[in-house]
Amino acid sequence: MSLAQEYRKSLEQRWCLQLKTSLPDDDVYRGIVTHDRPRFIALASLVDFAFDGVEILPKKYIRGYRDSDFERCTNEIIRSNGALEGLTPLSWLDSVQTIRELLAEVHKRDIWPGVELLKRDANRTAFYIGPVLEVRKSDFDLNCYDAAGEWEKEYELPLRDVCRISLGDRYTTEFNRYMRAKSGGQ
Repeated sequence: MSLAQEYRKSLEQRWCLQLKTSLPDDDVYRGIVTHDRPRFIALASLVDFAFDGVEILPKKYIRGYRDSDFERCTNEIIRSNGALEGLTPLSWLDSVQTIRELLAEVHKRDIWPGVELLKRDANRTAFYIGPVLEVRKSDFDLNCYDAAGEWEKEYELPLRDVCRISLGDRYTTEFNRYMRAKSGGQ
């Protein structure tokens, strides 16, 4: 099957699959496609047979998939453990078509995303987390904090290098809750 056919199968049948990327660490992502857009997919991320947030993955970085006996078994488990019943796609993504529109929407909704960018000059990725401050035609500003819970600075980041956006997962949710409280709600 082609990637497009796998996206459609996952979306229509609520079928969990594994997506392989061309990123420097050859990252893989498991979950169910909830939105298929021309340039990205939204994946309800599956961790230990439970859903944990949404990963937005630009299609240009997805190089393949695995849909084998392992995924068949995973799908049987999530159907029997009730995880699938609790899967509710983000309805506001229905009107979003581009990464720029997505970031503008998280800014408007005061959602603090985790954003991973490809650093082309170093052939590595970098992860940023914090509130989106402004979105322009080709870049956006993110006020970032580090893994030690300290505010770093405002970064101007190019939209073309976004390789993943995390929304509503336990890591970003808990860390953001902590930083909002520490900052007086910012």
